[in-house]
Amino acid sequence: MRYFFFLLLSMPLLATPLWLYKLKSQNPAIYIGYGVAKSGTKAKQDALSDIASYEDGNYYVALSYENIPSLDKFVRKVKRLKETPQVALNSENYLSRTLINRELQRKLGHKMAFSLVRKDKKWYIQHKSVMQVLDKKDFSKFFVTKTTPKLNLHTNKRRNILHDGDKFYFNVKTQEDGYVTLLDVYEDGTVATLVKNVAMKKGVVEKIPDEDFESVPEASLLVEGEETYDLYVAIFSKKRLRFDSFAYADDSLISEEKYKNFDTLIRFLDGKIYTTLKVVTKPR
Repeated sequence: MRYFFFLLLSMPLLATPLWLYKLKSQNPAIYIGYGVAKSGTKAKQDALSDIASYEDGNYYVALSYENIPSLDKFVRKVKRLKETPQVALNSENYLSRTLINRELQRKLGHKMAFSLVRKDKKWYIQHKSVMQVLDKKDFSKFFVTKTTPKLNLHTNKRRNILHDGDKFYFNVKTQEDGYVTLLDVYEDGTVATLVKNVAMKKGVVEKIPDEDFESVPEASLLVEGEETYDLYVAIFSKKRLRFDSFAYADDSLISEEKYKNFDTLIRFLDGKIYTTLKVVTKPR
């Protein structure tokens, strides 16, 4: 979302307005365009394209917009709240470890609870009554590696970096007997289940998926030629768990809106033993 600012003046062409083509911005995030037309609407459109013509009776319009990061917009809205700040996130909550939580604390000067919300096919950050749609850069700050000594998770690739088309697997180790489920959160927030309820023995490193699994994970890009990232989530449990809310990963790209449910997964992780691993996939 961008903020638009208009200066509108309607008059016969007696003299060119002194401000036309002379407005300057001290902020590199603010861009200024000019438009001249016989209606305010058309002048605004022309200002977007920075097109100008001069004829009698024209409207003169200067237009600027400020490309403010979504997190800064959110902070501005929160600061306008007259309510007492909500208690901070629980230290065990996944969101407490994210980069976006650290940036919020720095910008606000205090800790604050917030949540990730999917609405109208967009991702939002929310605090009480305040919601702000997230741009791609700020949404990426919800993806973070979170480790626990109770559950180790690594790929078989150096520094956990993949390249498009790589076949790979995970090395997983637990401190107790039980079950491990592995999920993949795509860059767009889609959640897919890779394997469910794999039996684990205490202290034994398991390769997931193993040789008997029907398919081996293959790294891919969401957009051809552009680097992407995934968040792999390993969940340990003493008993088998159900994962009906999340899609089952297969060879096809999961595009249904109902499976863009990273927010549901974050809530699901509360109270569970889990490890997350952010993995970057690069073009070849």
